[in-house]
Amino acid sequence: MTIPVRETFTRLLKHPVWRRSRRDLKTDEIEYLAQSVVDYARMRLDLNPDEMVVVEVDELAFRFREDRRVIGKVLCVLEGQRRAEKTKLNGLWRLMG
Repeated sequence: MTIPVRETFTRLLKHPVWRRSRRDLKTDEIEYLAQSVVDYARMRLDLNPDEMVVVEVDELAFRFREDRRVIGKVLCVLEGQRRAEKTKLNGLWRLMG
């Protein structure tokens, strides 16, 4: 038995990740995500201590199951705290542990 296309898309739109990306996150949620990104940078530094940690916005969005826009806000918060900086390449950020 096949599922109609309309029903499939209706199910997808009800998925929690879709709903989360449409709402704005609260300040404490952004701070929590920022700390999670810093923890991720520390983990990568532990694995390769001689290298700097450079991440892609898409990679972090996938890892934390957030929208690219939300990850951009989180990285801007970290930039304000001097824990991240933009690189010359679009979508790439350098993280400081």
